Amino acid sequence: MSPEATNALIAFEPVSPRLIAARFNAKGRKTTLIQCYAPTNAATDEEKENFYSALQAQIDKSPKRNIKIVMYEALSSLAEETIEQKWLGKQELWKSSGTDMLGKRKNEQKEWITAETWAKIEDRKEIKQKMNKCKDEKEKINLRTHYCQVNRMVRKSAKEDKRQFIQEMIAEAETAARQGKMKRLYEVTRTLSGKNINPNKPVKDKVGNILTIDTEQRDRWVQHFDEILNHPLSSNIPDIPPSNHLLNVCTDPPTKLETIRAIKNMKNGKAAGPDGIPPEALKADPAISADILHPLLKQIWEEDIIPSDWKLGYLIKLPKKGDLT
Repeated sequence: MSPEATNALIAFEPVSPRLIAARFNAKGRKTTLIQCYAPTNAATDEEKENFYSALQAQIDKSPKRNIKIVMYEALSSLAEETIEQKWLGKQELWKSSGTDMLGKRKNEQKEWITAETWAKIEDRKEIKQKMNKCKDEKEKINLRTHYCQVNRMVRKSAKEDKRQFIQEMIAEAETAARQGKMKRLYEVTRTLSGKNINPNKPVKDKVGNILTIDTEQRDRWVQHFDEILNHPLSSNIPDIPPSNHLLNVCTDPPTKLETIRAIKNMKNGKAAGPDGIPPEALKADPAISADILHPLLKQIWEEDIIPSDWKLGYLIKLPKKGDLT
């Protein structure tokens, strides 16, 4: 380590042969650095479980106010990792980092209810609990009367909140329409209408029989796309003479600069694919994401092998007018 890092070192703990933790006194806040060498897919389930349990225990052990940095590197004791194993390791890195830093998504309350209304709802809840626990009949009558009053206040306040929310959404929709932001306009319209399209519509086979079993529907979709995308070769193949001028096409592996540029050009707000990594996770720091992805992309280019996840995709049915089957 450098002299600066040595002076900033607070504690050092070799947890296991695959896990090392250190605390540094950084500017503003202390930093916990965890260096881990994760087992690959060739390892046994017990080795993987022990490693991730130790890693999670070390993360939980670190002080809450510390900045936590997990440095990941795959270490195989059996053989050199394949492209598939490398991609799975990087995929797990982004998922675990996102979970540790951002946490799981929580159920949100209705956005149109204000804090004042929620306070009244809590008061009504407390009165209801007191009324259920009360054994004195006279006191129970008073609590019931008070509960009815508070309940009217809650309903009136919620009605006013919803009216105000609808007015704000209408104004936002008008602004989005004037500015040409059609995506936001459709989101507001869908929120106001309260209608959600159910894409799970029945599927028919070629004869016209409705398929109700999921496996049969999936087989029908496979058959449909196989017929649409795979056409037989034409008998009249055109005779195209070779060009006299060679095109100057670069066939070198992608550079790190090109990787950074591609990451920055990704659109926000897009759903994650089967790997579960949204564009925002890569765009949080394009340079670091490029450092992680570029060696893998270079190896894929040279060996002409891509991970199996990259061949998968989600099929979303969008119902249109007419016969939806």
